[in-house]
Parts: sequence; structure tokens; C-alpha cells
Amino acid sequence: MTLSTIIELPKDLPRVLVITSNLGTLAELRMRNPLRALHRMHIIAGFEVVDSDLHPLRSDENRYHIIIIQRAVPEYIYESFNVRGIPYALDIDDNMLATPAYQKDVVYNAIHKGLLGCQVLITPTTRLVHLLERYSGYSLSEKSRLVPNALPYPRSFHRKPAQPEQLLWIQSDISALSSSIDDIVRAIDDFSLKYDLPVILIGRNVLDRRTLSNQVEMGEIDLTALLQYLSYAPPSIGLAPLETQADEETMDFIAGKSDMKMLLFTGYGHPGIYSRSPPYEDSPLINTSMLTLNTYSAWLDALEYQYHSGWKDVCLNSEYIRRERNIERIACKNLLPALQSCILSTPMRGMDIYNTIRKTRRKYIPLILGYNLLLRLGFQKNDIMSLHNRLKERGKKSQDNDFELKNN
Repeated sequence: MTLSTIIELPKDLPRVLVITSNLGTLAELRMRNPLRALHRMHIIAGFEVVDSDLHPLRSDENRYHIIIIQRAVPEYIYESFNVRGIPYALDIDDNMLATPAYQKDVVYNAIHKGLLGCQVLITPTTRLVHLLERYSGYSLSEKSRLVPNALPYPRSFHRKPAQPEQLLWIQSDISALSSSIDDIVRAIDDFSLKYDLPVILIGRNVLDRRTLSNQVEMGEIDLTALLQYLSYAPPSIGLAPLETQADEETMDFIAGKSDMKMLLFTGYGHPGIYSRSPPYEDSPLINTSMLTLNTYSAWLDALEYQYHSGWKDVCLNSEYIRRERNIERIACKNLLPALQSCILSTPMRGMDIYNTIRKTRRKYIPLILGYNLLLRLGFQKNDIMSLHNRLKERGKKSQDNDFELKNN
């Protein structure tokens, strides 16, 4: 008996629409991969992933039973569903309401609309739900559903244990380090020089302006290419440092992260080293991986251990992770029940969803035109968004004052 036979589904298999602001790695990881798994198992009829301009929906006659919004999208998209009572799921994989010291990204205030209006909040950890509750002021636990990260591991995957030949550092963006970065980078550099091992850097800007003596920069690659690389790369020591000593907001941002690196490194048979940080300390996979303090000596000792001995035990740990975080298992056990909680009472055609959002967008046109003008004049995106947030907050305070005057 399959899960599709014991979980109540619509008479017609449901079709899923995902709206995201990023069609790249995050959409592949959190949306396309698990939805492909459900489609392969004939649990859903299909799915469509579109970015926030929604252009593919303009003439789309497919009827969608489930709508998912991934992460932060323009405010009018949340609002178009909220004001009409159209249920949707919101998938968030980071504490997007906190700004870490090592990044200067603007806080995504529009996501408050999504947190408030979504029927279901999907996150990879319960810790993230509590952080979002604290930063938003909303009660979210009752409508939250846990969907851990998972990967489409090859069914016949087997890596023969071998001593590592390189170090591997993967980041979606800049490394999540501040005060401890010098000690960790120095330990990695000294170790790589001692054994003449290359340090492979995968990501947009892993070390910002720092360099390692033996570094090899591969740059940013998509998730599919990354997983192929991990399958066939020489045996490696995976490097997964996270900051453990910083200001409260930085630590709250880092605490909102997941154990994804364990899936990438140990899951693919590469012994990893992970900082003693909540995403790894709280992970159900903690017994499969090596955690260390963020000091020079601790990282050097961990590197020595994994290079000489730790790699011999990686096969059993890898098998456990691939079994627990198999994409089909997580898609059925976790994602499917979450999606069932927000099935539309009447399916909507893609073109109708497009027109619904466009109607709400019209109210935002002056703001959008002003935003585009400021961009053309050379203003930075983050500066514009910060100004918008300040003006919005000032307007809210003015409305509150007017209300108090009328009632006095």
C-alpha cells in the first residue's frame, strides 16, 4: 500500500503552483525535487514553478488545487490571496526577519503579510518557527508543518571509503562567519599546506576578500551540477563552519539555518566538520557527523582526525542520512500532509490566478514605478527598500496618532 492510497486526496490528482522570487537552487531544493518525487509516485498530477513576474500564467488554462509561495515575494502577491481568502502554503527556510552582521541585506518586511495570511507555514526546523514567531510577533506554531531538507540521492550510490584528497567548502553566498573567521581560515590554510591538499570553494563569494594558499574557486553552480559533483568528486573533507559568537540578531539568523551541509557532505560519503551551532547540534543527524568548537586548535584537530581516521566510518553514516532524508520519504511523510492542509475548495486556472494578482498589483503601481526610477538613477536596491520600510513605519505611526485623536 502506498501513501497515496491511505491519504485522502481530491478525486482528480492535485496540481501544484509554486510562486517564488528565485528559480534557482532554493526552488530546486525545496520545491521542484520533492514535487517531482510526488509526481513520479502519481500522487500529484503535476506542478508549475514560476517567478514573481508570473508571465507563464498569463494564458495557462491548467487548474491548480494547491498554491505555494516560496520565501519573499512582492507584498501584493501575498495581499491578493489574503484579501480574497484564497488559502496558500508559505515555505520559508531562513530567519528572513533577522539581518546578520556579515550581510547587509534588507529585512524582508513584506513577508509579514505572508506569515499572517498563509494557511500553512512550511519550514525545515521547528527552531525556525519559534524565531519567526519572536521576530514577527505572530503565533505560527499551530499552522506550521515541518518539512526537513531532503535530496534525490542515487538509488545505487556507493562510495568506497578512501583517505580524503581535498577540502571542500560550499556556500550559497558568503560564509556565515564574523568573529571566528580568522581562526577557522588559518586552521584550514595551515592544514591544506601541511598535506598539500587543494581547498575547493563552491559558491558566489565564499570568503569575500580573503584567500587560501591552495584554494581552487569553482564559483556558483546549480544544485543539480553540485549533486553530480559530490557523487563523483575525489574523497573530500567537507567544511561547514557557522558563527557561534556574535550579536543576538546575527546568532538568531544563523540559528534559523538547517542541517543541509550534513546532507551534502556526509550524505554523499565525504566526512564533514561542522561548527557546534544550533543547526547542527539540534539536528536528528548529529550522531552521523563531527562537530567542533570555532577555535584554531579545535578546527585543526578535527581536520587531522577526519584526514587520518574519520573517513573510515563515513559509509554507515552516509547510508543513514540517505535513508532518513531520501526525497521520496520526506515528500510523502512531510510535504504531502502540509499541502493537503491548503487545498483550494475550487481549483483555479493559472490565468485566473494571474489576473487576480494583477488586480491587486495595480494599487502598488506608483510604488513600483518609483522603485524602478530610483534604480535607474543609481540608488542601491537595499537603500530603496530600507527607505520604503521607514516611510511605511512612519505612515503607520501617523495613522495610529490620527485614530487616537479621533477617539479623544
